[in-house]
Amino acid sequence: MSWKLSEWNDLFATRPLPPMSPEEIEAGIKYLRDNNYPKPEDCPEAQCPKYRPACELGICRIAVGMCGDF
Repeated sequence: MSWKLSEWNDLFATRPLPPMSPEEIEAGIKYLRDNNYPKPEDCPEAQCPKYRPACELGICRIAVGMCGDF
């Protein structure tokens, strides 16, 4: 499975996103945590406002923040 920032995060969406249900949010957080905050398919790479060296290891800083894990 993979994920896209543009489908999960308003900052990266090209259109307004519908609100996620509590169940969808819980499932999304579980997926990101269980998979060690994987790099999204549409990762903006070095243009990302949260770009860090850990990005090179495939760990997405935005995913960590979306889960509330800092």
